Amino acid sequence: MEMLPKRMTHREHVTKTMEQLKSLRYRSYSMEKPWLDAEGNLIWSRNRMTAARIAFSQSFETCMGIIILANLVLIIYEANEGAKCFPDYFKNIKDCPYTSDSNLWLYMSNVILLLIFSVECLFRAYVERG
Repeated sequence: MEMLPKRMTHREHVTKTMEQLKSLRYRSYSMEKPWLDAEGNLIWSRNRMTAARIAFSQSFETCMGIIILANLVLIIYEANEGAKCFPDYFKNIKDCPYTSDSNLWLYMSNVILLLIFSVECLFRAYVERG
């Protein structure tokens, strides 16, 4: 008699799927501890270890992914608005009322996103350092 493979429960399936979805960076740091040297001595400061726990968490990765998607939507909107400038403002694009420079909320959104991405970059540089 041939045995059928065990059928996974919903919880087991979700757990297995979530394990597969973890980023490579998160997975690599969950297996080895970069804050310890070869002998197991602590080589990172407490602040850096706390920052690493945040930076390598799935929650942080998800949050940054959502911000990136929001930025993508903003880019699409900005491109559609900029397309309205043609052909009427072809010779003098600075006078077009649809450019991102003319829309204060769009300009400020781009500045805020740039700041978020810059802070994330500095945060990761502090943690990973090379």
